[in-house]
Amino acid sequence: MENNLILEGLLSMVTELKERQERQVTPASREETINRLDVIEQRISDMQGKSGIHENTVREILNQIGSIGKGQSENQKQDLEDIKGLIVTSHRYFKERLKVLFPADDTPAGEITPVS
Repeated sequence: MENNLILEGLLSMVTELKERQERQVTPASREETINRLDVIEQRISDMQGKSGIHENTVREILNQIGSIGKGQSENQKQDLEDIKGLIVTSHRYFKERLKVLFPADDTPAGEITPVS
């Protein structure tokens, strides 16, 4: 009975952490959520073999933790793609600005014009 109450509490914590993780923007706060989920997963694994614990509840919690981890991985991949896009766009922008500021010289490469 006590273990079932603990599992129900862990399930509600996982649900709350999942909702919080979906709203989080900063990587640090996401990392904190993932660390908390790891602790919950470890606690559930410790309790899994004990009698009186419903396997369905355990599976449900572990599945939710797994889906959050998978979503986190997909979010990180999307974040990296967004960052790559920003870098490429910034590079193009600055390259164009540099062309305006420093127009190409008509002097062939390797040929130096002396300055008097």
